[in-house]
Amino acid sequence: MGNKKSKKAEIRQLTESEIQSILENTDYNRDQITEFHQNFTSNYFLTVDFEYLAVKRSLFSIYQKVYPSGILNKDQFCTLYNNLHPAKKCDKYLDQIFQMFDADKDGIVTFGEFMITVFLQGRKEPEEKLRLVFRMYDYNCNGFIEENEMEAILHTVADNCDQIEYEELKDWDQNKNGQLNEQEFRTKMRLGLIISLAIFKCFFCSDWNYEGHGPDFWLHEYPQCAGNLQSPINIQHSNAIFDPELGQLTFHNYDINLKWRVTNTGATIIANQADDSSSSPYITGSDFKVGVKYYLKQFHFHWGFNVYQGSEHLIDSIKYPLEIHLVHMSELNETTVLSFLFQITKDENKKLKILIDEIGRDVAIEDSHVNNFSLDSIIPDNDELKRDGFYRYMGSLTTPPCTEGVKWTVFRTKINISESQMMEFYKNEIDFNHRQAQELNDRILTINVYNFKNEKSILNNFVKKIIKNLLKSSLLKINFYNYDKIFNWNITYREYQINVKPVYDSNLRILIDGSDFNEIYELSQFHFHWGYNIYQGSEHQIDFEKFPLEVHLVHESKNGQLAVLAFLFRISNESKIQSFFKNIEFIDNPNKFSIARFSLNSLIPIENSENLKSYFRYKGSLTIPP
Repeated sequence: MGNKKSKKAEIRQLTESEIQSILENTDYNRDQITEFHQNFTSNYFLTVDFEYLAVKRSLFSIYQKVYPSGILNKDQFCTLYNNLHPAKKCDKYLDQIFQMFDADKDGIVTFGEFMITVFLQGRKEPEEKLRLVFRMYDYNCNGFIEENEMEAILHTVADNCDQIEYEELKDWDQNKNGQLNEQEFRTKMRLGLIISLAIFKCFFCSDWNYEGHGPDFWLHEYPQCAGNLQSPINIQHSNAIFDPELGQLTFHNYDINLKWRVTNTGATIIANQADDSSSSPYITGSDFKVGVKYYLKQFHFHWGFNVYQGSEHLIDSIKYPLEIHLVHMSELNETTVLSFLFQITKDENKKLKILIDEIGRDVAIEDSHVNNFSLDSIIPDNDELKRDGFYRYMGSLTTPPCTEGVKWTVFRTKINISESQMMEFYKNEIDFNHRQAQELNDRILTINVYNFKNEKSILNNFVKKIIKNLLKSSLLKINFYNYDKIFNWNITYREYQINVKPVYDSNLRILIDGSDFNEIYELSQFHFHWGYNIYQGSEHQIDFEKFPLEVHLVHESKNGQLAVLAFLFRISNESKIQSFFKNIEFIDNPNKFSIARFSLNSLIPIENSENLKSYFRYKGSLTIPP
């Protein structure tokens, strides 16, 4: 890597010999090396969302910003580590990690050494990682790991693994000379890889995630995550202001088949262009500055653990199973993200097959490549995009550091994907990777649709027709009788359903009338419908939104007419509802029943009669056979 003297003489510019060394040991080309070394600024790196690329580029960013001379000693290396992980302190693995980066063991790490090590860490070949680990523990650089160095390995493993003993390390020494050469070290790959993962975990890791250190905790380490311009948001179509100056986007090189490096980071699936950057996709037009190009830097996905949720953005409170973010950056370091939402269809989206095949892999921080894939295979037809338009607002990155000042374009046209294709995402150990919607606050949400005024006129006419029909009908307030009285109830479990029947032991009955009813209806039973998580379960939907639970109160008139009242449940901490379910003993034996005593007022909010004046009415059927 060069001698100590050459390192000290190096200021800002890489030497030709160091460039050659990087070219020989990585897949980077000369332009990429120059870009990493000279042009990366901290603002640039903050546009990268996820671990693999975020860590790698943040390392280069901090290195270039804090150490413009291009070299750093161990103390400076420790400072670099603390800049990358502000919540942590430089820990006990620093000596080993520094040893790994300092290839020629002269106590100084050059930018070239730094870049090669970061690159090799991201390689999927185990031999590359083992090579770095061997170098890390060969303290005296003599080509052998000796007994005292093996003890250092043991301490590392003991902190990160179970049931590993020193005798197992001794067994690596096949020729029993008290030393391990690199071949012996590689032969015992199982333990070697454990060591590799343990060490890399200390340096190449993110101090945030979606669970233990999830979105609610991000703001403690990344204050911008508590800002007023955060993303994603719940897009309310009725709040969108038509902006006639918000023109169409123009896509360049989106139709070119390119090679992509696809990485499963453990936090998302991210794709970066892996071939000649001269054909990089970029966008222009809309309200962007004339002549300014926004180049695609990467795209990644957000999903959940079923098809009823997963997207980060919501439209009119509706969640979608998948969302893709295409992150672009201009020459002025301005960031804009294009967002597309996916919808489940019966047929597979054949255009996505080549990419989907790479997505179902097990979680591992490693790369694979997709050849001959164009972005046109992802995004809908341009005519559809022009017809449906898009929403625009100013927001932030949706992952730490939650940098604000990001221009978001959320397209209204959905991308089709089958449920079987979504299963490739669920094969990952990533259960979900979406942030909850943030408040819009004082931001302006605009929309670009050519026929938006016509659409608004049609909508107004539709609403007027609905109101006119409602005024013609006699849908008056429903009257509730004895819903506040305490009754005994029989609770039974039948065919995946919980049935609750009132025990009438007097002339007192639970009744309804009013509205357009011509008779009095008596409650005969009520039952529940639910799903396997809180994102779905209700039978009815409102504006395509599912709810976690629905109760049906079945009433019958003397003439045998049925009237069913349906109430939908939302997740909350309301103590009244909690107390109702707490006092109910639900059983799972169809041959038995339990008895409870309560009033329906503890379940149905009839005391807020004003809220019950508004309801939907239609003629339908029972939702179960017959």
